[in-house]
Amino acid sequence: MKDIDFSILDALQEVLNSFEEVEYAGVNLTHPLIGTLRFILKTREGHRAADVLLKGLRELSSRAKGLRESIQQLLS
Repeated sequence: MKDIDFSILDALQEVLNSFEEVEYAGVNLTHPLIGTLRFILKTREGHRAADVLLKGLRELSSRAKGLRESIQQLLS
């Protein structure tokens, strides 16, 4: 993956690793000069990686929304 912030994929990795259907989720920088990231998602038998990834993205989006709302309340 290119042009994606490492911290976003790192957060997604944390969310996915909390799911029962995930065996492993990880992200690493393949080469510091190129800036390409590798994201790996291995699911347990009977679970489609695409479905689990979408579930993880929805959860991460929900958490980000909650954080944004909490910050807005503090600043109001």
